[in-house]
Amino acid sequence: MSWAKLDDGYHMHPKVVRAGNAATGVHARAVSYCAFHLTDGRLPEEAAVAIQSSDVGAIERLLAVGLFERIPGGYLVHDYRKYNPSAKQVKRERRQAATRMRKHRKRYTVTSAERTENPGDGDGRRSVSGSSEEAETVIAPRARAKWHRVPEGEQLTAARRAMALVESVPPASVDLEWRKYLDHRFREAREDVDATWRNWCRKAVEIAGNRRVVEGFTRGFGARRGSSLT
Repeated sequence: MSWAKLDDGYHMHPKVVRAGNAATGVHARAVSYCAFHLTDGRLPEEAAVAIQSSDVGAIERLLAVGLFERIPGGYLVHDYRKYNPSAKQVKRERRQAATRMRKHRKRYTVTSAERTENPGDGDGRRSVSGSSEEAETVIAPRARAKWHRVPEGEQLTAARRAMALVESVPPASVDLEWRKYLDHRFREAREDVDATWRNWCRKAVEIAGNRRVVEGFTRGFGARRGSSLT
């Protein structure tokens, strides 16, 4: 999914004001159409008519103020490429995102075919020996067995440390929180080590924030009480 972009001053742009609300709505929908269909700002005649619907004259007003330009077969949304990425760029970013996702899935999956499990490689993952055909056709999610305590061998990887920092855990506290996480026994069974770790970090930050609020209130109350006794 891509996003259509409008300048944050769009609502008061002179061309928008002159076009009026009805025509502006058609223009905004046209921008969305171009982003969805990756047309680089080109709007086919039939699409323009469908978007205009009962707002007769909206397209002519957009042409008059310069928000639309007439081209063979339809219209061009003026300055579309100034604010929105090209179709080529969007497709390239989608391919890159798909590649990252494939690598992520490959890293955290194992086959359900018979295989030999080897010792971990240092970050809690296990390498698997088996045919490449099996690896491509029979894939099962990693570590789906439920647990109440983090499975033995799980490590605080760079990715998990980064996850903690993203959730606002202080750098100096990440290792301590990981040790507490490993020692904790969860009342309800869990499946996903990383998702549970992320939630653990969020809860730790929330608890720390509440503690600071209480401590600040207590200090303030003690100071006020002391001043009232002097």
